[in-house]
Amino acid sequence: MKFLTLFTRYIFLGALVLATLPAQAQVPERDQLQKEFEAFRQQTNARFNNFRDSVDRAFVRFMRDSWKDFAVYAGNPSPLSPDKPPRQPNAPETPPKSATPDRPGTEISGTVVASEKTPDDEADFRPAPPDREGETVSEAIYRTADIGFYGLNLPLRYDLGMVLKLSRPFNKSIPDGWEVLASTDYNALIMQLVTVSDKTRLNDWGYVQLVRKMAAALYPAQYNEQVLFTCFILNKSGYLAKIGFNRQALFLLLPSPQEVYNTPYLAIENLRYYVYSFNPDYGHVASIKTYEGQYGDSRHAVNFAFKNPIHLPKNIQTRAVRLSKDARKPLKFNTIKISWTSIRTCRRRGLP
Repeated sequence: MKFLTLFTRYIFLGALVLATLPAQAQVPERDQLQKEFEAFRQQTNARFNNFRDSVDRAFVRFMRDSWKDFAVYAGNPSPLSPDKPPRQPNAPETPPKSATPDRPGTEISGTVVASEKTPDDEADFRPAPPDREGETVSEAIYRTADIGFYGLNLPLRYDLGMVLKLSRPFNKSIPDGWEVLASTDYNALIMQLVTVSDKTRLNDWGYVQLVRKMAAALYPAQYNEQVLFTCFILNKSGYLAKIGFNRQALFLLLPSPQEVYNTPYLAIENLRYYVYSFNPDYGHVASIKTYEGQYGDSRHAVNFAFKNPIHLPKNIQTRAVRLSKDARKPLKFNTIKISWTSIRTCRRRGLP
């Protein structure tokens, strides 16, 4: 394994450097070198131990040899009548089932509105303040990304080791990339994302959007890397998600208990996995390579239901509305609420 190889190599080089120091070298200089080498050894050892998680090791081995071709079916258009949804001509004879949500709760009826309590400080929504830029904590070096999310400016701390670049062929670079992400301090980032999700009362689709915002900040215009990162974080958060690819691009595959109209899907394990492309310029695909089986104990399908009123800040604007030829009336509206409410239609178009 590459971490073990690197660790052994640097231990040998460090010992060689220490052994070849001149005898007349000043004691403080030698002590400083020993401290730096010990810090590096602990950092490398910690990263290696972190990756030794049995689930990730098994999943990386599994992905290297488990890619299969699956046909992509066109999604059903929005039905004119909810009782009689139209079927696409190329759909499988036995339609795959929609996933069953495993999280308890009752979907609320009516319009989802912002909380009446509007905080004066965005800190109410933020996770714990990030550590200083560039600070080394345990085995990781952290940076902070400022994420804009529906009126919020969220400073999210992440392990710099998460920054990566995929190459072709994807069947090899995807498990390699997963291995890199699994060796980082991803739990610290997930804790921040979950904190933001809880404070803002996001539903599952909102959490997917939050993770994708983080992915876009880490990998600007690197859509394949964004897909890998998003799937990794969703799997680590307990969601059912898969990675698919063809010769040109990676795709995020998500099941849902609701039917997602106008969105292509795969039939895997008798479930519909909807296909989401992060590249806005990428068109329809006929087939995708992915795998059967799930990561670890992931079991939660992405549910579009709103179980709680969303809790976001307000941005009230006023627009004059013409009621008649000579009468106008000012109309106040919350732009953030309008932007968030539009997320309900995203499931008919794919990821925005």
